[in-house]
This record gives sequence, structure tokens and C-alpha cells, in this order.
Amino acid sequence: MDVVQEWNKRVFRNIFARKELMKKLRNVQRSLELRDNPSLHSYEIDLKTAIEDILEQEELLWFQKPRSTWLANGDRNTKFFHSHILARRKQNRIIALGLKE
Repeated sequence: MDVVQEWNKRVFRNIFARKELMKKLRNVQRSLELRDNPSLHSYEIDLKTAIEDILEQEELLWFQKPRSTWLANGDRNTKFFHSHILARRKQNRIIALGLKE
């Protein structure tokens, strides 16, 4: 198993499985469309807060994935290293300069 996947399960208790809260939120919102209920409003707010936390954690996870690959393979003379360097060169290359009149 990937190191980042293990970290995901250990720290965040598998973010992707926890996204099921979105289904619950949709169900609560459908119920609120049919009838107004103060406790459902409160539950909706709690679900939205939890989903925001999960999305922030997921963003952090996706941010960390390339780093773990780089740490494992980055400075070795590998295909990964060379393709990464070529991509960086393309991205950083200045093709033209705009002139102001």
C-alpha cells in the first residue's frame, strides 16, 4: 500500500469513504424542501461543516501525493526524474515577451 494511502487511513480515517456525508446532506435538503424543520436545519449546518473539513483534508492529501512520489523516486536517475525535469523545463520556458506600447 502507498505511504500516502496509509497516512490517509491513519490520520483522516479514509477521506473518500467519509464523503458519504454528501448523500446525507442531499437527503436532508430534500426533506427541508418538503417541510421546514429546525432540527434538520441544524443538522444541515453540521453536515456542511463536516463536508468542508473533509474537502480541505482531501485537498491536503492530493497535495501530498506527488511529494511522496518525489521522495521515493525524485533524485534517482529514473524515468520519473527525467520526465519531471522535462515537464518543469517546458513549464518554466519563456516563449515570448509582450511589449507595451
